Amino acid sequence: MIALFIILAAIANAAMDKINFHFKKSIFPDTNWVNPEKSWVNKYKYKHPVFRFLFSTVLVFTTDFWHMCKFIWLKLILFAILFAAVLVIHYSIIELVIMFILLWALYSFIFEVFFAIIFDKKTTIVGYIKNIFNYK
Repeated sequence: MIALFIILAAIANAAMDKINFHFKKSIFPDTNWVNPEKSWVNKYKYKHPVFRFLFSTVLVFTTDFWHMCKFIWLKLILFAILFAAVLVIHYSIIELVIMFILLWALYSFIFEVFFAIIFDKKTTIVGYIKNIFNYK
């Protein structure tokens, strides 16, 4: 279950970074809710100060794709931590360190696969590997 939370968190984080840093190379639609160059203003569209405050803070995840992904990412990380905390009683320190390293590696791998390959319009796995090793 923890691994599933980490996998889903990595996917959400990859989506956040892809639209934030490489939107034009992403698979995501160019809409006012997804494109960060357009969507950042959504949280300020309400004139009433209470609504403006709520939608720029606690409800910001409803205003654009990036904030929704961040909301999901953070909640999944917290779920993983809480779920792991329940299991801590049954593991030694060394086992916990090993689990931490493995989950970190899993997260990093899944993030990279989605950010660099799946969410990219042009990159293939072979092209990605060639690029890593500067193979021409």
